[in-house]
Order: sequence, then structure tokens, then C-alpha cells
Amino acid sequence: MSNKTKINNLLEALNEGVFEKEEAIRLTLLTSIAGESIFFLGLPGVAKSLIARRLKFAFKDAKSFEYLMNRFSTPDEVFGPISVTELQNDNYKRITENYLPDAEIVFLDEIWKAGAAIQNTLLTVLNEKIFRNGKEEVKVKLKGLIAASNELPPESDGHGDSVEALWDRFLIRLIITSVEDEDNFNRMISDDLKPTVDNVKSELKISDTEYHTWDKEIDKIIVPDEVFRVIDVIRKKIQGHNDGLKKNEKELYISDRRWRKIIRILRTSAFLNDRKEVDLMDCFLIKDCVWNDETEIETVKNIVSESIREYGYNLTVDISSVDKQVKELDKDVKKEAEYERPYEVTQNKVYNKDFYKLIGLQQYPQYSWIKKDDFKKINEQQQSFYFYDAKGQNSQNWGTRKDSNGIHVGEYNWSVCQVETEIVVKKELKTRRPDKRLIKAFDKEVIDIKTEIEKQIETINKHIEEKLNHLQTNLFVDKLLASIVEENLHNSVQELQNLRIEVEKIKSFYDGLE
Repeated sequence: MSNKTKINNLLEALNEGVFEKEEAIRLTLLTSIAGESIFFLGLPGVAKSLIARRLKFAFKDAKSFEYLMNRFSTPDEVFGPISVTELQNDNYKRITENYLPDAEIVFLDEIWKAGAAIQNTLLTVLNEKIFRNGKEEVKVKLKGLIAASNELPPESDGHGDSVEALWDRFLIRLIITSVEDEDNFNRMISDDLKPTVDNVKSELKISDTEYHTWDKEIDKIIVPDEVFRVIDVIRKKIQGHNDGLKKNEKELYISDRRWRKIIRILRTSAFLNDRKEVDLMDCFLIKDCVWNDETEIETVKNIVSESIREYGYNLTVDISSVDKQVKELDKDVKKEAEYERPYEVTQNKVYNKDFYKLIGLQQYPQYSWIKKDDFKKINEQQQSFYFYDAKGQNSQNWGTRKDSNGIHVGEYNWSVCQVETEIVVKKELKTRRPDKRLIKAFDKEVIDIKTEIEKQIETINKHIEEKLNHLQTNLFVDKLLASIVEENLHNSVQELQNLRIEVEKIKSFYDGLE
């Protein structure tokens, strides 16, 4: 049985008797296999603890520890009581059996109510998988730690408290909501589903041997250039988001340690999907790893999606080079096939950008200029328009009309006027057929460009066939997101096809010249 088949069957078993928690269960299993931790944000009674109890069934002979924190909680209640016998020998040692250091799966509810002593100890447990018990450093068996709360961690007090450091250890953050679908809700409240009963078959459970073997194999998973490129773009977009914040708005901060842990999650996803390298579909997991506040979730989601869509496969082919070749061919063809022929045209002469001058005005000839817009309105009926001096300042109001003889101006002594014109030299674009030698060179370039286009389209299609046929079967990412990964490549194919059409138009243009 392949890893992917086993994990898929295991997820199906873990989801039995639980409604609308598929994402939470698959991400919880993923983080536990990766050796990371997950945080659930949600109101009481939305199955946060149930998910942790179901996770225990994924591992063979796994022990679990569950604790509800309060502000009076002591380290003894989480890590075990002090051994009186050891204390008599001047050794401050805890009895850890059946407590957190002895468990593979841990669920800590209302995590932010824990005191500093508990939080500081958790930091070492989560980061190094080590529990300092008296004079000894004990390697804990911890596989998955799920923390939960109905609130986010409080703001740091600026005095070195451990809340912010602990929050950074929870790689994936997830909001857990109540059941929404009506049928699911009715079944959940009425059926005897036995969600706390272990229904996972023995062959589906992950043994310690498998777990430790997988741990080493996961580190061998390749992270290709396109994934690093997407991560670089995400980081830059986050920095751009931070640069645009107002003075009192909180920055979106992701530590270097967190990015390293993100790579571990991406590798784990690829490994459990039976792949030897991370792909862009795995990169969608980043959206659940980099938000610190609920208000950032939508922003982060958009940043990740845009980075994958726009930059994921941009360098798989060199479309810009083909585009440059097409533009250069078009330029060369037009240089040889097109030329300008001068010709003269008579048009109304414009003064000061806005006036025409009337020639033949007898009464007050100093007011011979009329605005272009007014001139367009003159018709056969007498109308009143203002006429201006050469400076366009002083004006005279006269009745004006027109007929076949010209423009009639003045209410008493009519003057028949014509608009002053000028001869302007203009150029028209003409075409001619290039000589045979150039036509032959153009034909060769057309063939070369079309060959390169076909080669690049073939490269993309081969990439789609080899690397993207599995996108919709990713165990940990919604298959609907596959369209975002594919979009860039399909757009690239469309862009290349458009360039091919453009080349054919260029050839058709010079072939049709005489």
C-alpha cells in the first residue's frame, strides 16, 4: 500500500462520525507527521477536543494527554508531580508517566490561560522535543500537539513574556466553526455516531518505525525553483502590505524559523502524496501558516493565491523572448514595406489654438476672430456671436449667418467673409512589396518563430501531463484550488497561440503586397 493510499484511507476513517471537520483533521494529521503543532481558534463546543482524540487513533499504541488550562494551573498538572523520593536525594524530578512528556498526542485547551512557567517549558518541548526533568534531558515521544482557545494570544507586554514565542511555535492556525449544513447538523445531534470509539484498522495506523522512517525521508523531498520563487514573491508582497500600513496598524510578521517550518510542512505534504518534490498545490498550505490575526486571513489568502497564479510557472518557458522576436519581425517588415508620401491639404488656419480669422470683414475689421466652437454653430438663420480682436480679449457681438456665398457678419452693413485658410503638408502611409531576397529572409524568420512557439507549447503540455495530473488529488489541499495552479500555464499556452496568430498576420501582410 502506497503512502498516499494509506493516508487517504486513514483520513476517511478519522472523519467517520465527525461532520464538516475534514480540513481540520487532515491538517492536524499533516502537522503531527511533520512533527509540528497546530492551533485551533473557535468557540466552546465546536469539536476542537474531539479532533485531538480522533488523531490519537492514527498512531499505533499512542498515548494521549488532554488538559484544560486556567490561570491557576500549575506545571505539576501538565508535566507531572515532583517525585518525593527523588527530592529526598536532592533531585528535583517529576513523575511524567501519563502526563504530557509521556504522551504522543497532546491537547491543551485554553492555552493562553497557562502561566509563564508552563509556557516556557512548552517552548522547549515544541522546539526541541526535549523535556528537562531535573538533571536529565528527556526526549519526549510527542508527535502532535494541538492547542486551542476561543481567543487569540494577548498582546505582548513588552517584558519578555513567552506568549509571543509560544504563538510562533504553532505552525498552522485554523478557525474551527460549528456545523452549518442542516442534514449534517440533524445527524450530529441525533445519531449514535460514537466519534470517540477507535474505528481505525490496525494496518492503517502509523507505527513508530514508519513514523521515524518517514521523518528521514521527508527531509529528502526536493523543493524546486518555482516553489522558492513563489515563497520569495509571497514575502515581498507581505513586505509591501506592511509598508502600506498606517502608523498604529500591526505588521504581518513571519519569523525565519517559521519559514523553515513551512518548508517542512510542504515537504511532508509532497511525501504523503507519493511525490519526490514539492509542487505549487502544496504551497496553498502557506495561507494557514502566516496569519497572526483574524483580520489578516483574507489578505494572506489573496497574497498566496496571487503569487501562485502570477509567478508559479512564469519561467518554465521564455515567452518574453518569443514576443520580442515577433515585435522585431513586425518592425523589420514595416520598415521595408511601408513608406510615407507627402501631400498638401487646405484647412482653416487656427490662431491661439482656439480661433479662426474671417477675411473681408468691413465693419470694425479689428474684430475678425471667432472661436472655433462658435464657428461650427453658424447656420442659415441669423444668430448672435462674439467676435474678438487679435489678442482674443476685447469682443464685439454681431448677428451672423451663412449661405453659399460665405459668412455674413454685421446687422446693418453686412460683410461677406471667408475663413482664412492655409496649406498644410501631410503624409500618408503607403506600402510596397519588399524584394525577393528580403521576402525569403522574412519567411525563414517566420518558420523559426513558429517552430519555437510549438516547442514551448509542447514543453508546457508535457509539464502539465507530468506534474499537474495529480493536482486535484492532493490529500491536504482543496482540489478547487487546482485551477489557480493551472491558470498560469494555460494562460502561457494562450499567449503563445496569440503570438503564433500575430506571426501569421505579419506573413499575410507582406505576402499580400504588390
